[in-house]
Amino acid sequence: MKKINILLLSHLVVICLLSMLYSSQMERLDRGLVAIRVNGGVFLSWRMLGSDPPDVGFNIYRDGVKINSTVIQDRTNYLDTNGSSSSRYFIRTVINGQEVETSKQVSVLSDNYIEIRLNVPLIKE
Repeated sequence: MKKINILLLSHLVVICLLSMLYSSQMERLDRGLVAIRVNGGVFLSWRMLGSDPPDVGFNIYRDGVKINSTVIQDRTNYLDTNGSSSSRYFIRTVINGQEVETSKQVSVLSDNYIEIRLNVPLIKE
């Protein structure tokens, strides 16, 4: 009986170690909300996270006021036809009808791109 228990315990330990080794890693990302001035308003885009449930939704706020009439569940972008270059936005994640998380507040980009400076290593020849 002791041999069986030890064998089962050793198999359980191996299974636990393998599941930890092969479990998926995820980065700690926020919603990544961006606001870009376009013809006809301000285009908003944000991330869906791997940890989001299938029925996740979003409410959009401009200058502290909710601007969507119903929870957005079919996309992660929105065109705010009443937005301006001076508008500030954030989104709130909706799960089971409750707002559970608030994104960082963002301003409309002054340019329609984000410059990312690269630190390129020198290659010695």
